[in-house]
Amino acid sequence: MISVSEQQDRHNERRRACNREDATNAKDTKKFTIGVDGSVTDARVLRSIPLLDSAALECARQWRFEPVLLNGRPVPIVMTATVSFP
Repeated sequence: MISVSEQQDRHNERRRACNREDATNAKDTKKFTIGVDGSVTDARVLRSIPLLDSAALECARQWRFEPVLLNGRPVPIVMTATVSFP
């Protein structure tokens, strides 16, 4: 279990990373699977900005989709997405 202070430290580090000049308008590309229930599973980094990787993965894992149907049945599907950090 992560303590509140550890969560705050992680949040502050991500914010500092996003505020750095080299991270302005940064983009991080992820590959992930949309499960039969529409949730994101197996999220992985494809194109990396090391300071932002954990935040981008955390963001992607919170996404929810309509399940993809094949012959009327939900099936998992692999997708890629770019997470932008303005």
